[in-house]
Amino acid sequence: MLLYYAFNTDGYPAPSKAYVGKTKHTLEYRWSQHESDARRGRQTHFHNALRKRPFARYPLCTASNEDELNQLEQHFIALLGTHDRARGYNSTLGGDGLRATEETRARMSASQNRVRNTPEKVARRVARRKERAAERKEARLSVESRNVYFGMTRLVAGRARRANDVYAGLIKRKSNRKEPLSSQ
Repeated sequence: MLLYYAFNTDGYPAPSKAYVGKTKHTLEYRWSQHESDARRGRQTHFHNALRKRPFARYPLCTASNEDELNQLEQHFIALLGTHDRARGYNSTLGGDGLRATEETRARMSASQNRVRNTPEKVARRVARRKERAAERKEARLSVESRNVYFGMTRLVAGRARRANDVYAGLIKRKSNRKEPLSSQ
């Protein structure tokens, strides 16, 4: 478990604003999560700054358990003043956010275990698909029958032409071609 310090390098050598965070993983992995959240448009003070400014990051210290890590995070946030919006990007005083409570985990589990595809839902979905396919087929047939009734066979250059006009155009194009010179 690691506590890390990140600051924007706009005001280098003295950082203008900073962020203190914690992770159970490596710093590189956690930073990639922050960058991913920023790319996806997460709207926090820190992620908005990540989209706009370059950041440097360094590990502060390690902890042997979660309670110690939470206490260290609170201590460093207070020490560096990163909870103050003028000096930092932390939105809380620290010590939270690493593990879901049992109640939250039970709710997440229940939402994942619910039945999504009941036989009635599947039957309704199949019936809707068949109806839409029949409507598309009917619409296609009505367009084809209209074209046959008016004698239209092809759509050429954006407008429908009769079969004789298309055939006449092909003959005319072939007669306008120049024959290649034969080498004798």
